[in-house]
Amino acid sequence: MFSKKIGVLLLSIVLIFTFAACDGGTETTGGNEGTEYPKDNIEIIVPSGTGGSLDVTARALAAHAEEHLGTNVIVENIPGASFTIGVQHVLDSDPDGYTILVTADTAFAYIPLGLADEVDYTYEDIEPVSRIAMNQNSIAINADTAEKLGIEDLEDLLEYSKENPGELTVGYSSMLYDVWRLSLKELGHDLNVVHQDSGGQAATQTAGGHIDVYFGAMPGILPYYEDNKVEMLATLPYESKEEIPAIDEYPEVDDALGMSKYGPISAYAPKDTPDEILDFLDESFKEISQDESFIEMIEGQGLELFYQDRKEFQSELETLCQEAKEFEDVLKNLR
Repeated sequence: MFSKKIGVLLLSIVLIFTFAACDGGTETTGGNEGTEYPKDNIEIIVPSGTGGSLDVTARALAAHAEEHLGTNVIVENIPGASFTIGVQHVLDSDPDGYTILVTADTAFAYIPLGLADEVDYTYEDIEPVSRIAMNQNSIAINADTAEKLGIEDLEDLLEYSKENPGELTVGYSSMLYDVWRLSLKELGHDLNVVHQDSGGQAATQTAGGHIDVYFGAMPGILPYYEDNKVEMLATLPYESKEEIPAIDEYPEVDDALGMSKYGPISAYAPKDTPDEILDFLDESFKEISQDESFIEMIEGQGLELFYQDRKEFQSELETLCQEAKEFEDVLKNLR
């Protein structure tokens, strides 16, 4: 009888430890209790080419991923069609947390309105995760072109483009900057557009003299400014470098460009991604945003840190997309 009781007791202990082991086995190195996520590498899709603000932000996240997410992050650039090819790739991906989109919010606010015949998605077809950084946009000109034409500031550029309509070429990749061009054209400042696959490509073309003027985010053009290949004429929306004036110093165009002075860069996931995965990613991105080395990487590229949690981000994205409808007619006539 005594031996039988001992045997039952031992069996109970074994079962207790077995269940405990099974229950604890679902935790991850990233601290996401109750799931096995992430157990594989995460892929970030950037819907533009290398060297631009989206690419810079995604690679800064990837550099800090293992420490904060418990796994590696691989960045893949899928440029084309004003971000829509890369965005559609993510929309079509499995909602398992292993495919993330890093893009400007304009991908869901303005682009679907401007490409209504080609794009059938809206912000309701994606899951916002976190806002990460804020674009600091800029207007720059090739240094040799500036010297040849005597253009020393934005006022000179505006005057030249009004007196010589269509002579200067301007390069950019996003529909956001198409809005700039059209707004300036309506004020009599006509620039001949040359579309590019990414801000990085537009910057390279401007620095090399193949394009005269650059509209775009700061990261793409900053290295060429530091190498004296281009002259920076204005920044939007704020003054980030003492020697470069902010756009509000030029009231004649400040209001016209006001609709699109800036753009948050954010992380998204496919629709129907489980809440526990979205929350885990959001919390991880929050931790990364507080990492000093990450902050240095972002600010060193001319961007501004702009973390915003999932709930607040979703609310503001809805507002932005509703406000963008005011410009629907303008956007439809851009192409």
